[in-house]
Amino acid sequence: MTEKPCDNKITIIVPVYNEESRLISCVESLLSQTCKDIEILLVDDGSEDGSRELISSLAEKYENIQKLFLSHGEPMRARLQGVKQASSKWIGFADADDDMDSTMYESLLSAALKHDADLVLCGYHQHYPEGRTYTYKSSVSEVLLDRSKAMNMLLCGDHVEMWGPCTKLFRRRLFSEDLIAELSEVTIHHFEDLLMNYYILKKAANIVSIPQCPYHYRIRYDSTSYIGSYRDACMDGLAIREIILEDADESLRPIAKSFFLKSCTSLYSYLRARYPSNHKYCQEVLDLILKHR
Repeated sequence: MTEKPCDNKITIIVPVYNEESRLISCVESLLSQTCKDIEILLVDDGSEDGSRELISSLAEKYENIQKLFLSHGEPMRARLQGVKQASSKWIGFADADDDMDSTMYESLLSAALKHDADLVLCGYHQHYPEGRTYTYKSSVSEVLLDRSKAMNMLLCGDHVEMWGPCTKLFRRRLFSEDLIAELSEVTIHHFEDLLMNYYILKKAANIVSIPQCPYHYRIRYDSTSYIGSYRDACMDGLAIREIILEDADESLRPIAKSFFLKSCTSLYSYLRARYPSNHKYCQEVLDLILKHR
């Protein structure tokens, strides 16, 4: 059944951690959306710069901007606390150092209502400081996916636009209290969004992929994604993939296992080029391979 017009409001949740110099650009791109029934929820995750003061001033200036202040915690927590506070039927996420084309949420919502979908995803542009840009399309045309097809896209590892939350529009009801509680216990710092999308897809009925690429993901070498070693980030990724493998039902287990082992093998090859085979880093990945092979 199609949502009533009054139910078409979208809450965009923006976690903020020390983003005083970049937040304005993100907020301006959200304020310029052609879809006007939007609530912007800025969730400060214990910033130590002037982000909190900036958020307060923005919330005072614009009636559709709300604020939420937290102590610094796990990356997933800020998004989930935002979901709990959101007043809308639809949820979107944005990173505070990224920006969006003005038609992004109009396009996502239009596809959601057209297909009575629970989740809509789009593509994105990935911009590097030195000027390189890569484009990732979720599809070449508007495509309606069932749960099985979408889950296979998520787990095969070839559709990276399926992993993150910022190129998607979610029905609020997908975030049940049980799901929020379970995800709130995740203490992994990288790839936690992959796990969130896995649990969401388990509950979603109709999923739509649209060909537009309105999200602009700005790569920064000082961002959370790039701080810390490659090995530590990949080990977090393996931990998430192992959780998914152990949770997957019989129909998904083969592709979840392939996804996990492919990632293990890739990291093992990277580590073996730098360390002897008996090094603890190599051994812990080899143990995972032997455990699940």
